[in-house]
Amino acid sequence: MLLLPYRTERAPERPPWITWLTVAINLVVFLWTVFLDPVSRDILFFDRGFVPAEWHRWSNFLTCLFLHNGWLHVLGNMFFLAIFGPLVEDRLGRLGYAALYLASGLLASMTHLLTTPEFLWDVPCIGASGAVSGILGAAAVLQAGETVRVFYCWILTAHPLFGKVDVPALGFLGLWFLGQFVYAVSFSELSASVEVAYWAHVGGFAFGALAGLILGLGRSLRTIGDSWARARRRKAVTGALRAGAWARAEEALEALVRHDGLPAEWTLLPARLALERGSPEAAAEQASAVFRQAQNGAGLLGSRFGRASFQRE
Repeated sequence: MLLLPYRTERAPERPPWITWLTVAINLVVFLWTVFLDPVSRDILFFDRGFVPAEWHRWSNFLTCLFLHNGWLHVLGNMFFLAIFGPLVEDRLGRLGYAALYLASGLLASMTHLLTTPEFLWDVPCIGASGAVSGILGAAAVLQAGETVRVFYCWILTAHPLFGKVDVPALGFLGLWFLGQFVYAVSFSELSASVEVAYWAHVGGFAFGALAGLILGLGRSLRTIGDSWARARRRKAVTGALRAGAWARAEEALEALVRHDGLPAEWTLLPARLALERGSPEAAAEQASAVFRQAQNGAGLLGSRFGRASFQRE
């Protein structure tokens, strides 16, 4: 059965410039190699590909990521990168995404080094598959709750089946990873006729998934920290109000508005504080502004009014 993803559930909020730049570089380099004669191309692959026997040539851990041997090789890698890369770039930012791509490729090459039998150590390994696998691993974690639209084709029956279906990104990418792992275990001891470095795919995917978990955990911890900080700011306001410390309550509310905006249930609180500190005119003006904005259909006030209401007379 053929499963081919072609669209994610949502589009990125920002243009995925690093993804498109990476695709363009790989395609340009490949087109350049197409016009080389076979001998020069083989020399290039040995010189800039990753050869386990020459693992000390550290630059080749990365240069091998931009070399491909055949149209199917380069188009397959770039297709998957173009589908799943934009949303990962959107989540991590351009610098973080580029770092993840290169680090995944590096870890994939190291995995290939550690798992390749010695009789294959003089065979160069080329291709962006390890780096792309890292992006897929991160996508499986960061987009776990989203769906991807997949074209399927089943031809092993009297009547071939074609169609499209929405499946969870985690399920599709997890199935892809499982297939790579099974191939890696099955073919690791076979001869050089096996031309795919499956363990590099496994290593890149695992690193990308781990990076996604760490980044997702960090995001969750920041969210919890923000919630605690917001609760402390609200508590400072309510504590000052209970104590009748109007000046301190005003300062605490100003700090809350500056960070979080004015809570809907506290829309009239600035007017009350102005009244408590002996400024009935200011209180009436702030209350009138609230009602005018409500009548205009603007709803409850946001942080801009809240900040303006604290200007000292």
